Formats: sequence, C-alpha cells, structure tokens
Amino acid sequence: MATESFEYVRPTSIDRTLELLGAHPDAAVLAAGQSLLPALRQDDSGPAAVIDIGALEAMRGVECADGAADVGALTTYATVHEHPELGEHVGALTDAVGKSADTQVRNAATIGGNLVTQYPVSDLSAAAVASDATLVARSRDGKRHIDAETALTSPRAGLAGDELLTRITVPLHERSIGSVYCKRPSPTSRYTLVGVAAHVAVEDRTVVTARIAATGVYDRVVRLEAVESALVGGDIHDVVVSDLASRAGSDLDPSRLVEDTEASASYRADLVKIQTNQALDQSLKQATE
Repeated sequence: MATESFEYVRPTSIDRTLELLGAHPDAAVLAAGQSLLPALRQDDSGPAAVIDIGALEAMRGVECADGAADVGALTTYATVHEHPELGEHVGALTDAVGKSADTQVRNAATIGGNLVTQYPVSDLSAAAVASDATLVARSRDGKRHIDAETALTSPRAGLAGDELLTRITVPLHERSIGSVYCKRPSPTSRYTLVGVAAHVAVEDRTVVTARIAATGVYDRVVRLEAVESALVGGDIHDVVVSDLASRAGSDLDPSRLVEDTEASASYRADLVKIQTNQALDQSLKQATE
C-alpha cells in the first residue's frame, strides 16, 4: 500500500528544524526511519510533511562531564553500547541497546527515535527509567527537561507537536554502582517478552538508591516500587534476592498486564519476577566488586 504524497524537508540546523515543527506540528520526524518508513508503507493516510533530521550532527555523540553523560538524540545504539564510561556507570543502558535487535539495526537506530516512538516493549525505555535519565526537548519557546519516567509513560514521550527531543542526560555516580538489563526474548519472534533494568548504588554496605523498571508488563514501562522500597536502606550482605524478586508483581495492576499471541498476562507476571531476580542478582554483585 502506498501512502499519499507529502512534503519532505531535510533541515541542516536545529533552529531551522524548530521553525519547521512550529509551522507543521503534525509533521512526522524522520531520524533513522526504523519505525517511520515501515509505517508509511502500510498507511495510505500518511503525514502531510516529513522532517528528516538526519543531517543534524549537533545531535550525535556522547559527552561525559560534571557527573553526567549527555547523549545526543541521534546517537546510534552501537555508539552507546561501545562507550566505555557509559558501560562503567550506567551499564543498564549499554546492556539494553546491546541486546536490542541485530547489528545492522544497532548501527542505524537512534536513541531518541526509540524513546519518542515508545514501542510497547522497549528495552531502552526500561533502562532509561532505571538510570534516572532526563529527556531534553527544545522548541522555539526554549528548552524543557522531562524526567524519563514521566516522559515514557506519556504519549509521544511527553513532547508537544512543536518540540524536538535533542538530548538525553544520565547521572554518572561515583558510588559503587550495579547497573544491568536482563530480558527474556520470545522464542519465535525474538522480540522481548519481559525485560527488567536495575540500577543500584551502595555506600558502606548499605543500598542507598535502587531504581528497578520493567518493560513488556504494561503497554508502557513501569517502576517496580515495591522491590525498590524493600531494597533501599538494607545491608547488601543481608539481601535475599529471591525474596525481593517475589515482590515484583505485588504492586502491578492485573487489568493492565499485556496479553497477546506471544505470552499470556499470567506468564508475563511470572517472567517479571524471574527477570527481576536475574537483574538484582547481577547488579548487586557488580556493586560489591
């Protein structure tokens, strides 16, 4: 099926892009095209305009300074996966992109494109929430910071029609950190059934922060707050991982659990406990190495 004709523009600056978004708030934004191009082939009522941001080099790359990583929205999965400082401090992010899709896709797909598209099962979304990331959006009216949890539980990552996601910032803590992403792929499609990201900080044997997020459970990423609250404040050597993981389903709403041809709701509820067990086990070991 062919889509209707549309206006195509390829700006070379962020300012020009924001002007175009202001004039065409319903335009589709094209980054790597991993989701937009298939959608255009299947939908004959496509957008009136497509804004191709692939030439915006200012939105590529990773910079680490002042206790934070600043990741351009057009940075590829492969670049994030291979970045040594991200791997050391926010391994959940590098794990998530490294376990996503295949090499060809990771070399093209962008961090920002994935987060804005908001796939129902997104490895990156869980890792971004667990890592306490912040999305930086720009419009002609200025800049806005949106915490990942708020953004990734809102339509279009919380962006208004005239806003562009330009960067993602992630804290780089100096504490002992355990940060991992574990997932169970479908045996048929290889897409993720359930994934859990855990980001744990330890000081003097005490767990001082814990952020645990799951994907594939609801149609959006969800924090596992019952697990977090049970973990924070405890002595890391007294933690019983299996007991903590058993809490992973205690604050989930059964009516919101995803059920489809890949897995039943009850199976996903079981999987979230299993993946939480793995993520906690690995992150706690990392934090004490």
